[in-house]
Amino acid sequence: MRERLRLSDLHVMFVCLDGHYGPLARRALADAATFRNTGGNALLVCPPGSPLDQLAERQDIPRYPLEGGSDWRSLWALYQLARQLVAQQGLDLVHCYQYRALLALGAALKREAKIPLVYTCNEDLVLAYAPFWHDWFVTRTDQVLTFAPTLAEQVAGVLPLGPRKVASTGVGIDRPRVGGRPWGGGGGRRVVTFLPSDATTTDRLWPLLAALAGLTAAAGENVVLELVSDKSWYDHPLYPALKHAVLERGLEHQMAFHPLTVTDGGLCGQDIFVAPESADPFDDVEVRAILMGIPVLLPRTPARTELLDGGKLGLTYAGGDVRELRAKALEILSRRPEFVKSLGTVHASLWESHQSDTYCENLFQTYERLVLQRLRFALRRRSPFAS
Repeated sequence: MRERLRLSDLHVMFVCLDGHYGPLARRALADAATFRNTGGNALLVCPPGSPLDQLAERQDIPRYPLEGGSDWRSLWALYQLARQLVAQQGLDLVHCYQYRALLALGAALKREAKIPLVYTCNEDLVLAYAPFWHDWFVTRTDQVLTFAPTLAEQVAGVLPLGPRKVASTGVGIDRPRVGGRPWGGGGGRRVVTFLPSDATTTDRLWPLLAALAGLTAAAGENVVLELVSDKSWYDHPLYPALKHAVLERGLEHQMAFHPLTVTDGGLCGQDIFVAPESADPFDDVEVRAILMGIPVLLPRTPARTELLDGGKLGLTYAGGDVRELRAKALEILSRRPEFVKSLGTVHASLWESHQSDTYCENLFQTYERLVLQRLRFALRRRSPFAS
């Protein structure tokens, strides 16, 4: 008879040292909160004072502060913390969300035969990975999870792990609300983009601002850029700089600022969702826009190209290329009915691949399977009759 585990019996440590509240930090918070709400014991290691730390505090998730970073001092601090928590908390599983942190955790768990190590990957491992002694700690990983099949193929081709240890899970989002009343009014076209509340620079928005005036001239009608953030713009650290740039470029009639606290339905009816250049190869915000029926223009990565199904759901552009960004935006505006029709036909399959319920069910089944495998492995090593 197959063994069964209860989630309430498990102590899981979630490690996300990303100070930026991006797709990985949002995934780490959702994983920890969902696991805690289903009865498990969740511990979250994150940078103190970060958006992830503040949001986890609101949800009453136990946290252990640790400064993020990729230098040896930060990795050594993570190694010591992991060893401490293994001894004090009786950890059953560790879930990591950065490659550099994975190295320290792999070293800390080398002699812990009962504790599985899970890694959620959403970074370019070709740039981050280095061989030699890295292989010694990376091979300690029991399971790698990715947001898209293309990312899973890249991981399997880079990391020294078997293909069975790599799986694609989707981004795990709740169903977006559609059918709301869109922002703005009057004629013209409306382009929406998202700027997180913890953004520290406006560099990635400059290509979009530079293309905005040319869009209006080429489209023959006013094009308004709707900037969306997850907090009040009056409290946003970049609002003064953005306001100065808008006035300096004479774009005050082509810019609008909206908080994401407005219901998701307000995004419906926008003509294009444009994602600024990002270091993340995949983003849950972009999937949410597609599920709301908005054609998208995304920075070009293999995972995003796969998501757009050969250009049926939107287009991609080279990061920082103002000319290509403007040309692709004009193409979407001219072919918008065609894109909207394609978005409607793939909605069901795309939602099935990225919905939160399926993601969580697969994640917890993975936890159970790995813990039981590690337990059997540890018992076999201790048995004097094991071959």
